Amino acid sequence: MPGHCLAQVSREFLQLYPAARILVADETNFVKEKRSRFLARAATANWDAVIITHSAFRFIPVPADFERAMIAEQIAACEALVIRADDGDRITRKRLEAMKEKLGEKLAALKGRRDDMVTLEEIGIDQIIVDEAQEFRKLTFATNQVNLKGVDPDGSQRAWDLFVKARYLDRKRPGRALIQASGTPITNTLGEMYTLLRYQAEDALRERGIHEFDAWASAFGDTLTELELQPSGTYKPVTRFAAFVNVADLMIIFRSVADVVRKSDLRGHLRLPCIRGGQRQLVTSSASPAFKDYQKHLAGGSLRSKPAPAGCRRATTFCSPSSPTGGTPRSTCGWSGPRAATNRRTSSTS
Repeated sequence: MPGHCLAQVSREFLQLYPAARILVADETNFVKEKRSRFLARAATANWDAVIITHSAFRFIPVPADFERAMIAEQIAACEALVIRADDGDRITRKRLEAMKEKLGEKLAALKGRRDDMVTLEEIGIDQIIVDEAQEFRKLTFATNQVNLKGVDPDGSQRAWDLFVKARYLDRKRPGRALIQASGTPITNTLGEMYTLLRYQAEDALRERGIHEFDAWASAFGDTLTELELQPSGTYKPVTRFAAFVNVADLMIIFRSVADVVRKSDLRGHLRLPCIRGGQRQLVTSSASPAFKDYQKHLAGGSLRSKPAPAGCRRATTFCSPSSPTGGTPRSTCGWSGPRAATNRRTSSTS
């Protein structure tokens, strides 16, 4: 979880489970001098939960042999796509070769790594719960559609690290190894739905033969080509991954692993600002005659301005009478209710 949420999650975890034994660590516990000591403490005691930040989580490794095997699978997938790619599509082949080269570099780096750190299994972790899971949305995948807008096959090391650890726990202890909590599971591209299903339902995708992105996109995605204005001022046809199709079948897979909470489900449990009509309401008073005369004086091109005369009142926006402020002027923008406060969200372990 993000560092600013660490104290909140720790406090609310104890509120839910008062007798739980938890170990909490921030970035200071994972500096080079203290990292081994903290992981040894986590492995030697019987903890109900170990709560750490996103940045610290990457320092808990999985066995190097397992990660090397997963990278080898990714390289094999890229090689298969290169073989199937059109000979004339030089851009796609070049992108696939570049992706394959990056994976090869990562594999070479792992060959020199020794398992001298306490691993995920040695600590005894059997489930990972991730808050603000949208920060792990950029997961690398192989595809022939590298130029398709709405698809970003280039991933981050943070997302890959979580994916490897989730698959490791899932294969060691079959079950729900990973729980992700997020208010915005899809933020930028429709391809992020594929990433979510890879995290949570990769076996279901393999059973249906759509574990590769191209097969999944052909089953559930629709492309749209339109002319779009380029920075150079010219128009160019651009193809985008624009919409989902076969939504019912897609939702069957998604809802088999996802618990979706709607706004209506939170009524009575979440305090929201009361806004009449559901919209911001502005009530503006008219300017006084003295102020209108003053405006004419300034617009007349006078080089020297004079103070506003007595009784001069400019147009002012008021809150509506139903506001708690009782119609007090509030600069040039008014709200019919208080500003919405930031709502705290707790991570769920259901």
